[in-house]
Amino acid sequence: MKKLFHIGLLCLCALSAYSQKVHHDKTSGTYFFQKATLTVYNANSRSVVDTRTINDLSTLSNEKDVFFGSVFREANINDGQLTSCMLSDSINYIVKDLNELIPAPIEASSKKTDQSIPKPNYPVQLTPYSFSIEGNTLTFTTGFLYGNSQYSFPLEGKLVLTMTKQK
Repeated sequence: MKKLFHIGLLCLCALSAYSQKVHHDKTSGTYFFQKATLTVYNANSRSVVDTRTINDLSTLSNEKDVFFGSVFREANINDGQLTSCMLSDSINYIVKDLNELIPAPIEASSKKTDQSIPKPNYPVQLTPYSFSIEGNTLTFTTGFLYGNSQYSFPLEGKLVLTMTKQK
């Protein structure tokens, strides 16, 4: 009976240790910019008014369109949540409450100084977004409503960002 008790206790300890082991989500990891596509629609008819695609990060740096400002150079996903990112401004941000971005603290080992990294002087927030992961591809989708435009119909935009997981 004593031997059976010890075997049961050993099994319980092994089960407890196994249940506390961290199980990594296969989608967790760092994803890097692949391309960004901005499509502008007639909000009434859903017909496409304009489409632009950026495939190169150097082009992204020179892009003046406000909608491309929220394109990620890099995104970190942990347990199905966006946890941190680097925007086109090359600043690393920590994501708080799904859409608030806080500049990440600079590590002491980093060669960059506070003077060499521009800090935004305004609160940075992400536009509401959705994302999906298939294999090593992460796709973010963001919608926009345009205010007054040169057109006689309301405009609506959709930004689709495609990223590839670091191996």
